[in-house]
Order: sequence, then C-alpha cells, then structure tokens
Amino acid sequence: MNITDEIRAVLEEHGYSTSPAGRALVFEDDSLAGFVWQASSVDEIINECQRQQDNFLRLRDSELRKAGRKSWNLYAVLVTEAEATHEQQRLLANIEEDFRGTRKIVAYGLLSPTDLKKAIYPLISIQAHDLLQIGHQDAADRLKARLSFLSTPVLNGVLSGATAEEIVRLMMVTDEDNPH
Repeated sequence: MNITDEIRAVLEEHGYSTSPAGRALVFEDDSLAGFVWQASSVDEIINECQRQQDNFLRLRDSELRKAGRKSWNLYAVLVTEAEATHEQQRLLANIEEDFRGTRKIVAYGLLSPTDLKKAIYPLISIQAHDLLQIGHQDAADRLKARLSFLSTPVLNGVLSGATAEEIVRLMMVTDEDNPH
C-alpha cells in the first residue's frame, strides 16, 4: 500500500489541494497547510523528522510569510507501515508534543486505509453528512435504550413529543402508581 497516495485521496476528498514534493506530499486548504512524509521505518521518522520539517518550512518560507493565520496552522504528518517498540513509541510521542515549527501527527503500523484515515482525523473537518446517515428509526431506538429507566407511559410521552407539563404529569401518575 502506498500510504502517501491513500492519504492524498482522503485529503482531496475533504477539500485539500495536494502536490508532490520529492518523497513528501504537500497539502493545503483555506485554513491550514502541511506535508505528509512516508518513512520506511520508525527510526527513520525519529532521525529525519526535524530535517523534513525544516525542508518544508525553508522551501515555503516566502509563501508562509504571506499566509497570515494559516502560517500558525502548519502540520507535519510523519507516517510509516512499520510497527514501533515501546521505546520508539515514547520517542514518537515526544515528537508529536513538540509544537516548534509545525504541529506533528506521527503514525506507525499503518496497514489499511482505515488506519490511514484515523491517523489524519485531526486534519478532517467534522462531516455533518455522516451524521445525517443515521436514520430516524436508529435515533429513536438509541433514545429508547438510553431512557429505558423511564416508565413506559413517560417514555412514550417523550417520544411522541409531549409537552414538559404532560411529561411531568405522566411522571407523577407513574410515581403514585408505584410508590417506593
């Protein structure tokens, strides 16, 4: 799997423009910019991340100076298919926590398109479209499950759109019928 090509497709699907830059992929939208760099190993990320970031910043220095707020919203996405040892995971976490120059997203063990998409979630805006795909019946079923502690008359009142006063009345009637 070519991680860079897969990430390019996801980014473009979400409105980013992309362009190759050597072994990296540069991406940009109206509010942020950055690059994706695929390493062959975790050690390569650890040893080369600073150089990759510096190259990106140096090559785009004049653009970034004119970019205004966008220049404060830069990302270095450093990825590999390789797995990381416990010690490497600690070092990669340190890289992600270093906000000098760019924000970093470091991902390892990327073996599927789902892994890739999860890795770049911070770059993808929330999609209302995904929320709309939840059907009305699904929502009603989830609501019923969450409100299962209510008596049946009260639950039916809530689901039917009863007024607050009607629901309170139903609750009081239910409490009178079932004293504690």
